[in-house]
Amino acid sequence: MFVQSISKGKDRINHEIELDIYLFLLCLFLCFGYTTGTDWRSYEQAYGWVATEYKNLFLFQEPGYVLYTFLFSSLGIDFFHFLIFTKIVTFYFVFRAIRYYAPCQVIFLSLVFFIAWYAFFLFIDNPLRNLIAVSIFLSSTKYLREGRIKPYLFMTLLAISFHFSAIVMLLLYYWGRKKYSNRNLIVIYVICNMLLLSNSLIFSVASALFSSVPLVGDKIVAYSTGEGDGGGKLLSFGYLVHTSFFIFLLCGRKYIEREKNGQMIFMFAILLPIFFRLGLTITVMGRLQLYIAVFYVVAIGMLFNAFEWRSKLLYVFMILIVSIASCFSYMTKDSRYVPYTHYLLMDHDMSYDERAEYNSRHSPYK
Repeated sequence: MFVQSISKGKDRINHEIELDIYLFLLCLFLCFGYTTGTDWRSYEQAYGWVATEYKNLFLFQEPGYVLYTFLFSSLGIDFFHFLIFTKIVTFYFVFRAIRYYAPCQVIFLSLVFFIAWYAFFLFIDNPLRNLIAVSIFLSSTKYLREGRIKPYLFMTLLAISFHFSAIVMLLLYYWGRKKYSNRNLIVIYVICNMLLLSNSLIFSVASALFSSVPLVGDKIVAYSTGEGDGGGKLLSFGYLVHTSFFIFLLCGRKYIEREKNGQMIFMFAILLPIFFRLGLTITVMGRLQLYIAVFYVVAIGMLFNAFEWRSKLLYVFMILIVSIASCFSYMTKDSRYVPYTHYLLMDHDMSYDERAEYNSRHSPYK
């Protein structure tokens, strides 16, 4: 028994070492992109202006982010050093959350799905303000678990100051502490899918609630008139995948809820397919699913234990197939990911215009 205990201890230490090495290499890959992605162009331009135009930037970007960039810019720190530092910090909080919530025996399965469906977008395409807000939310889940509303509300306000979508944290505090029957969850899912067949209702509600809020009201108008990222579609490969996992999650619920923090993980995970449907109808609303993606992939990993050993292989194979399909879709939809350029391996003498056009000129995907 003593020898067996030592063996298990060594296995766990080896597992942790392997995971540390894997995450270190993953961080080097995800956080050091140079000409990849899309949003960095506008962020770099704003970074150059913030030292002298920070008051005007409050009209276009959330105040927390403006003050954050002002701190780095005023110290003379290069934009890409600022960007890579921020990515590394957010990488730490995001993947620390996965390590905390995912059982060690299924964490690599959860990571495969997370990297394919979310990490490429978060860290390479990089919606930076949204990523910071997501990291703040993941850091605040301790207060959600403990029912400490005051520090959670403080973290909510902090996250909103970086990206207004973090207002969803108010809903998540309520939802993460509730428990609905499978029947009620199915009813909610069906009703939401019916309501989300058209985006006009959503824009009407959003306009009524937030049109008077500075900065937010203008964005709602832009999205509703088609000037922003507001258009959507009714069906996609991702919708079929997430609907399938919605069913799997309901069927394997007891295997998730028996784990530590299992009830909260399940409630967040079952919400993601609804947020995905919302994102299909109004593309920009797809950002909401990023807040609970960690719990979704952790629950998907936990479902591994719901199958008998022969079915486990089929389940892992399915995860690999849908992950590869997601990777292929991301890589080939346009030039933002290919060619992949690494900051530590590239010429830093390129001008802004040369960097901005590099991928579109050298990518086979236009």
